[in-house]
Amino acid sequence: MKMIVRIDDVGFTDVCNIGAFETIDNGVATAADVMLECPGTVDALLRLTRYPWISVGWHAHMWGSPVLGGDKVPSLTEHGGEFDGRFRTDLRSSEDVDEAEAYAELTAKLERCRAILGRYPDTGAGVRGNTPFCRAMARVQQERNIPTNFMSRQAGDPRTTEKILAGQARGEKWAFLYNPKGMPASHADLKWAGRKIVNADGGCLTWIYGRTLSPRWRKITIQCCITPKIGRGFCLCRRM
Repeated sequence: MKMIVRIDDVGFTDVCNIGAFETIDNGVATAADVMLECPGTVDALLRLTRYPWISVGWHAHMWGSPVLGGDKVPSLTEHGGEFDGRFRTDLRSSEDVDEAEAYAELTAKLERCRAILGRYPDTGAGVRGNTPFCRAMARVQQERNIPTNFMSRQAGDPRTTEKILAGQARGEKWAFLYNPKGMPASHADLKWAGRKIVNADGGCLTWIYGRTLSPRWRKITIQCCITPKIGRGFCLCRRM
Protein backbone atom coordinates (compact mmCIF):
# COMPACT_ATOMS: atom_id res chain seq x y z
CA MET A 1 0.00 0.00 0.00
CA LYS A 2 1.21 3.49 -0.84
CA MET A 3 0.02 6.66 0.91
CA ILE A 4 0.29 10.07 -0.76
CA VAL A 5 -0.47 13.04 1.49
CA ARG A 6 -1.98 16.09 -0.18
CA ILE A 7 -2.33 19.48 1.53
CA ASP A 8 -5.75 21.11 1.21
CA ASP A 9 -6.69 24.82 1.14
CA VAL A 10 -3.16 26.02 0.40
CA GLY A 11 -3.22 29.77 -0.18
CA PHE A 12 -6.17 30.46 2.10
CA THR A 13 -3.97 32.81 4.14
CA ASP A 14 -0.23 33.34 4.61
CA VAL A 15 -0.55 31.82 8.09
CA CYS A 16 -2.19 28.66 6.74
CA ASN A 17 0.67 28.40 4.26
CA ILE A 18 3.18 28.17 7.11
CA GLY A 19 1.68 24.92 8.34
CA ALA A 20 1.12 23.59 4.83
CA PHE A 21 4.73 24.02 3.79
CA GLU A 22 6.02 22.57 7.03
CA THR A 23 4.46 19.28 5.93
CA ILE A 24 6.40 19.50 2.66
CA ASP A 25 9.67 20.45 4.36
CA ASN A 26 9.29 17.50 6.75
CA GLY A 27 8.71 15.03 3.94
CA VAL A 28 5.04 14.37 4.69
CA ALA A 29 3.23 15.87 1.70
CA THR A 30 3.95 15.49 -2.01
CA ALA A 31 0.86 17.23 -3.40
CA ALA A 32 -0.88 20.54 -2.73
CA ASP A 33 -4.30 21.90 -3.71
CA VAL A 34 -4.12 25.68 -4.06
CA MET A 35 -6.92 28.23 -3.80
CA LEU A 36 -6.26 30.78 -6.56
CA GLU A 37 -8.21 33.80 -5.27
CA CYS A 38 -7.43 34.07 -1.57
CA PRO A 39 -5.15 36.35 0.50
CA GLY A 40 -2.38 33.73 0.65
CA THR A 41 -2.49 32.66 -3.01
CA VAL A 42 0.52 34.63 -4.27
CA ASP A 43 2.61 33.58 -1.26
CA ALA A 44 1.68 29.93 -1.84
CA LEU A 45 2.51 30.00 -5.55
CA LEU A 46 5.84 31.73 -4.94
CA ARG A 47 6.72 29.12 -2.32
CA LEU A 48 5.76 26.29 -4.67
CA THR A 49 8.29 27.48 -7.26
CA ARG A 50 10.92 26.08 -4.89
CA TYR A 51 9.27 22.64 -4.91
CA PRO A 52 8.93 21.66 -8.60
CA TRP A 53 8.33 18.01 -7.68
CA ILE A 54 5.11 18.83 -5.80
CA SER A 55 1.91 18.02 -7.69
CA VAL A 56 -0.30 21.13 -7.71
CA GLY A 57 -4.08 20.93 -7.89
CA TRP A 58 -6.70 23.67 -8.25
CA HIS A 59 -8.83 23.92 -5.13
CA ALA A 60 -11.73 25.99 -6.50
CA HIS A 61 -13.69 26.76 -3.35
CA MET A 62 -14.12 30.38 -4.47
CA TRP A 63 -13.88 31.67 -0.92
CA GLY A 64 -11.94 34.84 -1.71
CA SER A 65 -12.48 37.81 -4.01
CA PRO A 66 -12.25 38.12 -7.81
CA VAL A 67 -8.79 38.46 -9.29
CA LEU A 68 -10.28 40.82 -11.88
CA GLY A 69 -12.03 42.93 -9.24
CA GLY A 70 -15.70 42.82 -8.31
CA ASP A 71 -16.60 45.67 -10.65
CA LYS A 72 -15.54 43.54 -13.65
CA VAL A 73 -17.57 40.47 -12.64
CA PRO A 74 -20.58 41.74 -10.63
CA SER A 75 -22.69 38.63 -11.18
CA LEU A 76 -20.13 36.54 -9.27
CA THR A 77 -20.02 38.49 -6.02
CA GLU A 78 -22.04 39.34 -2.94
CA HIS A 79 -23.47 42.86 -2.82
CA GLY A 80 -23.79 44.30 0.67
CA GLY A 81 -23.52 42.60 4.02
CA GLU A 82 -20.57 41.05 5.80
CA PHE A 83 -19.16 39.42 2.65
CA ASP A 84 -19.61 42.32 0.25
CA GLY A 85 -17.33 41.93 -2.75
CA ARG A 86 -16.52 38.29 -2.12
CA PHE A 87 -17.69 35.39 -4.25
CA ARG A 88 -21.26 34.21 -3.94
CA THR A 89 -21.73 30.87 -2.23
CA ASP A 90 -24.21 29.68 -4.88
CA LEU A 91 -22.03 30.18 -7.96
CA ARG A 92 -22.21 26.57 -9.10
CA SER A 93 -25.97 26.25 -8.78
CA SER A 94 -27.30 29.63 -9.94
CA GLU A 95 -28.58 30.35 -13.44
CA ASP A 96 -28.19 34.13 -13.11
CA VAL A 97 -24.39 33.99 -13.16
CA ASP A 98 -23.00 35.62 -16.30
CA GLU A 99 -21.07 32.86 -18.09
CA ALA A 100 -18.77 35.32 -19.85
CA GLU A 101 -17.85 36.90 -16.50
CA ALA A 102 -17.21 33.48 -14.98
CA TYR A 103 -15.02 32.48 -17.91
CA ALA A 104 -13.02 35.72 -17.68
CA GLU A 105 -12.47 35.38 -13.92
CA LEU A 106 -11.51 31.69 -14.05
CA THR A 107 -9.14 32.42 -16.93
CA ALA A 108 -7.51 35.20 -14.92
CA LYS A 109 -6.94 32.81 -12.01
CA LEU A 110 -5.25 30.20 -14.15
CA GLU A 111 -3.13 32.72 -16.02
CA ARG A 112 -1.95 34.28 -12.76
CA CYS A 113 -1.04 30.78 -11.57
CA ARG A 114 1.01 30.19 -14.71
CA ALA A 115 2.68 33.61 -14.47
CA ILE A 116 3.85 33.00 -10.89
CA LEU A 117 4.29 29.22 -10.73
CA GLY A 118 5.44 28.76 -14.32
CA ARG A 119 2.68 26.28 -15.19
CA TYR A 120 -1.03 25.63 -14.84
CA PRO A 121 -2.23 23.33 -12.04
CA ASP A 122 -1.43 19.67 -12.70
CA THR A 123 -4.98 18.65 -11.78
CA GLY A 124 -8.15 20.66 -12.03
CA ALA A 125 -11.31 21.34 -10.08
CA GLY A 126 -14.21 18.93 -10.37
CA VAL A 127 -17.08 20.08 -12.56
CA ARG A 128 -20.58 18.69 -11.98
CA GLY A 129 -23.62 20.28 -13.56
CA ASN A 130 -24.56 22.46 -16.52
CA THR A 131 -25.01 25.90 -14.97
CA PRO A 132 -23.25 28.97 -16.45
CA PHE A 133 -20.46 28.78 -13.88
CA CYS A 134 -19.94 25.04 -14.37
CA ARG A 135 -19.81 25.44 -18.14
CA ALA A 136 -17.19 28.17 -17.79
CA MET A 137 -15.19 26.03 -15.36
CA ALA A 138 -15.23 23.06 -17.73
CA ARG A 139 -14.23 25.21 -20.70
CA VAL A 140 -11.19 26.90 -19.13
CA GLN A 141 -9.81 23.54 -18.02
CA GLN A 142 -10.47 21.77 -21.30
CA GLU A 143 -8.71 24.54 -23.21
CA ARG A 144 -5.59 24.00 -21.10
CA ASN A 145 -5.77 20.19 -20.96
CA ILE A 146 -6.08 20.22 -17.17
CA PRO A 147 -7.43 16.86 -15.92
CA THR A 148 -10.75 17.11 -14.08
CA ASN A 149 -13.42 14.72 -12.79
CA PHE A 150 -10.75 12.03 -12.59
CA MET A 151 -12.01 10.42 -9.39
CA SER A 152 -15.20 8.99 -8.00
CA ARG A 153 -16.56 10.19 -4.68
CA GLN A 154 -18.06 8.04 -2.00
CA ALA A 155 -21.09 9.33 -0.14
CA GLY A 156 -20.36 11.11 3.13
CA ASP A 157 -19.47 8.90 6.07
CA PRO A 158 -21.64 9.00 9.25
CA ARG A 159 -18.55 9.70 11.34
CA THR A 160 -17.93 12.88 9.37
CA THR A 161 -21.50 13.95 10.07
CA GLU A 162 -21.06 13.24 13.78
CA LYS A 163 -17.89 15.34 13.93
CA ILE A 164 -19.52 18.29 12.17
CA LEU A 165 -22.69 18.17 14.27
CA ALA A 166 -20.65 17.93 17.47
CA GLY A 167 -18.65 20.98 16.43
CA GLN A 168 -21.82 22.91 15.64
CA ALA A 169 -23.29 21.97 19.03
CA ARG A 170 -20.18 23.43 20.69
CA GLY A 171 -20.52 26.59 18.62
CA GLU A 172 -17.23 26.04 16.76
CA LYS A 173 -17.12 28.30 13.70
CA TRP A 174 -15.40 25.82 11.38
CA ALA A 175 -18.28 23.35 11.76
CA PHE A 176 -20.79 25.76 10.24
CA LEU A 177 -18.77 25.89 7.01
CA TYR A 178 -19.65 22.26 6.28
CA ASN A 179 -22.86 20.47 5.40
CA PRO A 180 -23.46 17.64 7.91
CA LYS A 181 -25.03 15.59 5.12
CA GLY A 182 -21.68 15.49 3.35
CA MET A 183 -21.06 15.26 -0.36
CA PRO A 184 -23.21 12.98 -2.52
CA ALA A 185 -21.64 10.05 -4.34
CA SER A 186 -20.35 10.75 -7.85
CA HIS A 187 -18.45 8.93 -10.59
CA ALA A 188 -15.29 9.75 -12.51
CA ASP A 189 -15.60 10.70 -16.16
CA LEU A 190 -15.40 7.70 -18.46
CA LYS A 191 -11.89 8.57 -19.70
CA TRP A 192 -10.59 8.27 -16.12
CA ALA A 193 -12.81 5.46 -14.83
CA GLY A 194 -10.24 2.76 -15.54
CA ARG A 195 -7.88 4.24 -12.99
CA LYS A 196 -10.39 3.55 -10.20
CA ILE A 197 -9.41 6.53 -8.07
CA VAL A 198 -11.82 7.07 -5.20
CA ASN A 199 -12.17 10.12 -2.99
CA ALA A 200 -13.19 8.73 0.39
CA ASP A 201 -14.11 11.54 2.79
CA GLY A 202 -12.81 10.42 6.15
CA GLY A 203 -13.48 13.51 8.23
CA CYS A 204 -10.33 13.04 10.27
CA LEU A 205 -6.91 11.57 9.70
CA THR A 206 -7.10 9.04 12.51
CA TRP A 207 -10.09 7.38 10.84
CA ILE A 208 -8.24 7.31 7.51
CA TYR A 209 -5.28 5.53 9.06
CA GLY A 210 -7.67 3.14 10.79
CA ARG A 211 -9.31 2.22 7.51
CA THR A 212 -5.96 1.13 6.08
CA LEU A 213 -5.93 -1.71 8.60
CA SER A 214 -9.12 -3.21 7.23
CA PRO A 215 -8.71 -6.18 4.83
CA ARG A 216 -11.14 -4.46 2.48
CA TRP A 217 -8.55 -1.70 1.86
CA ARG A 218 -5.31 -3.70 1.80
CA LYS A 219 -4.78 -3.34 -1.97
CA ILE A 220 -5.45 0.37 -2.24
CA THR A 221 -3.20 3.37 -2.63
CA ILE A 222 -4.48 6.04 -0.26
CA GLN A 223 -3.99 9.75 -0.75
CA CYS A 224 -4.61 11.60 2.47
CA CYS A 225 -5.45 15.30 2.43
CA ILE A 226 -4.71 17.72 5.29
CA THR A 227 -6.60 20.97 5.73
CA PRO A 228 -4.33 23.44 7.60
CA LYS A 229 -7.26 25.55 8.90
CA ILE A 230 -9.02 22.92 11.00
CA GLY A 231 -7.08 19.70 10.67
CA ARG A 232 -9.81 18.07 8.62
CA GLY A 233 -8.80 15.59 5.97
CA PHE A 234 -9.87 13.24 3.24
CA CYS A 235 -8.16 10.60 1.19
CA LEU A 236 -8.03 9.58 -2.43
CA CYS A 237 -7.99 5.83 -2.78
CA ARG A 238 -6.89 3.92 -5.82
CA ARG A 239 -7.68 0.23 -6.02
CA MET A 240 -4.62 -1.71 -7.18
